[in-house]
Amino acid sequence: MIKITYKDPWTMMYSEYADEFIEIIRESIPKEHPLHERDFFPAAKISREYIFLIEDDTTEQSGLLDLRKKMRRKGKRMPYYKEFKDQNEIQEMIDRDHSEWLALFTDSDDT
Repeated sequence: MIKITYKDPWTMMYSEYADEFIEIIRESIPKEHPLHERDFFPAAKISREYIFLIEDDTTEQSGLLDLRKKMRRKGKRMPYYKEFKDQNEIQEMIDRDHSEWLALFTDSDDT
């Protein structure tokens, strides 16, 4: 298992805020959502967004939960959730998001 390296805009979840975000997530997902009956922990989030890296203690999987984006499941719209196949896939997503975030600060006149 690789160690995840968080880079902007991702940040680790501070334990003092975890319960608050768990409550927000629980209130945002319907009973048909994959996370509804599971024990989970929001391990990280994108700064200033309701996008979380979820560690699912029930299935021992990790996933991306985006409360802004929707998916359809059992005929209902609900917050988007995607499970990762492994830690490498998580790190690739963080690295990609970091590159996109850095691109926001580059001066287009320099090219």
